Amino acid sequence: MKFSIIVPVYNVEKYLAKCIDSIINQTFKDYELILIDDGSIDESPNICDEYLNKYNNIKVVHKKNEGQGAAWMKEGLDLVSGDYVGSIDSDDWVDLDLLERLSKEIERSQPDILVFGYKNVNSYGEQENRLNVESGLYNKNAIKSDILPSLINIGGFQNRNCIYLSRVNKFINRELLLKNRQYYDPQFSYGEDNFWTIPNVLSANSIYIFSDWFPYSYRMNPTSTTHSFHEGLWEKFTELSKVERRIIDDFEKNELCEQQVYNDMVLHAAICINNVMRGKLKRKEAIEEIKMIVNNKDLRRGLKGMNPKICSLHEKLNIFLMTIKAAGLIYFIKKIQYAIR
Repeated sequence: MKFSIIVPVYNVEKYLAKCIDSIINQTFKDYELILIDDGSIDESPNICDEYLNKYNNIKVVHKKNEGQGAAWMKEGLDLVSGDYVGSIDSDDWVDLDLLERLSKEIERSQPDILVFGYKNVNSYGEQENRLNVESGLYNKNAIKSDILPSLINIGGFQNRNCIYLSRVNKFINRELLLKNRQYYDPQFSYGEDNFWTIPNVLSANSIYIFSDWFPYSYRMNPTSTTHSFHEGLWEKFTELSKVERRIIDDFEKNELCEQQVYNDMVLHAAICINNVMRGKLKRKEAIEEIKMIVNNKDLRRGLKGMNPKICSLHEKLNIFLMTIKAAGLIYFIKKIQYAIR
């Protein structure tokens, strides 16, 4: 079998059929679809079973809720039998020629990983996200020279890396994916895609890039991490950073990637400061939380690696205020911004 596609499912009854239909109607038919129902309490489990009863290349697992990471890292990878494995979020969808085009490139170049662009979709329309590296086949040397130096974060907030850390815009050779399974940690509910991308790219012998092809449609979610309050978010991001550095140490890629992990903490800090502002803390408590974030020693190292040339004016202001540890001023400015919104 050529492809295995894992779809983690949780309370997406409104969108699930569109996602599944975009897969079962692929022009290339040599694939299996694995639906992992992560303890949904809406109609999603029934929708999964309806498709299971109609198609013989669909597998369905119903499990207790543990989070999206656990869905694909544990149950999903236990079931894959395809040569290449991809994962699609259950509220998104893909173009019908996705697998056909990937298959043609696999026949030509046999890459370990295939990477493509994606579209952000919301009520205002679509925005294409082009990869920040040229299309083509990259061997081990080209990966080291052209991809690893901007794999995680080159010092910015947006377009901070070359192929995105997302799981959904990549198909990976099953043997490589399973070999690196030791690095997948299902306890993480934020940044879990990094365990799909970082260790596999670090160990890949070849990667094929489709920089200007956008077959994946990503539905913008107003309840995502960047839009909703999450308890203990900064602690989770700092732990994620530690795990990423351990992975990089194992692959002896410190000189290329370690500083990038620290750089990425600046973006995470900005997300977490906004998270504090969405909470119900009193002013003094919120300022103390922001102070804890901006005083973090690993964040301080990340701030030194930021590149103002690729940051907007607003992002430069964030960097400056974090650099001078102006927790009270950050709180005051954020308060004004939220009041204006």
